[in-house]
Parts: sequence; structure tokens; C-alpha cells
Amino acid sequence: MKGLLLFKGKYGATDQYANWIGSKLHIPAFEAGEITSVLLQDCDYLVIGSSVYMGKLILGDWLKKYSDILINRKLFLFIVCATPSKDSETQKRIIHENIPETILKNCSIFFLPGRLDLKTLNWRDKWLLKFACWFEKNPDKKKILLNGIDAVNEENIGNLLKAVETFTFSDKVF
Repeated sequence: MKGLLLFKGKYGATDQYANWIGSKLHIPAFEAGEITSVLLQDCDYLVIGSSVYMGKLILGDWLKKYSDILINRKLFLFIVCATPSKDSETQKRIIHENIPETILKNCSIFFLPGRLDLKTLNWRDKWLLKFACWFEKNPDKKKILLNGIDAVNEENIGNLLKAVETFTFSDKVF
């Protein structure tokens, strides 16, 4: 089976996960902008990573643009964000608003905890973060907005790796 990993992030956490995943699965990793439709059509499955910025997947438009090719591929999508795993409502909203319905049936989705390093933010993102902080009612979320967080860890990719390995192994058995 031919697999390919593509990703796009903003501040490095998605890139870090992509490097770990590509290395463990022995598949090439590319930034989404480097991918052509010819490469996509040549794959049996894709591992796609995107960070979330302002509630939107950075690769949301890309998923829509290539949905006609993606519809016939097995997809493993990892979404990197600060949304806690127990916040299923926000996760459902991110999925619903960013992933075309046509590709959801072949898509396994994994939310991976991200990083918010206040020192690396550009001035616009710092301003938006401060603005969001004024309106945040949840004390745990407000604490993250004020202090940042770094939950990026190689152990977080375990379930995704198992899912991909199970998929590729099941195809080899038949």
C-alpha cells in the first residue's frame, strides 16, 4: 500500500507531529502546498495533519479543493489544537465546519494536543489572544490563553499509528 503524509501548521506543533508520524510509518511527509493531484491519485491512503487557527482548520480549504480525489482514499486526519479531549462539542464543531461531508466516511480523525507558546506569536495573534481572553468564561481555557501550554508529546500519536498500521496490515493479509 502506498501512503503519504501531508500537513500544514502555523507555529510548529503540527510539523513536529508530522515528523514523528512519517518517521514511524516510513512514509514521506510533505507540506500541503508541495502536493500535486498526481501524487494524491497515486496513494492508497493519506495521513493529513492540520492545526486549528481561530476555530478553523488551516487545511480546511485544501480539503475542499481536493475532495474529489480524497473521496476514494482512506484518510487519517490528525487535528492539532488546544481543545481538551473532553470538549467533544468543540471537536464536533471543528469537524462539521471544516471537513467536507463527502470525505468523512473514509476518514479517521484524531485530535492531538497542541502548543501555545506566547513568545512565538506574531503581534496580530497576541492581540487576538488578549481580545479572546476578555470574553472567555471558562477558567481553564482562560488560564491557557494567559499562560500558554505545551502538550506536544510523541506518545500522543499512538492511536493514530495503530489505526494506520491496522489498515495497511489488513490490506496485506488479503
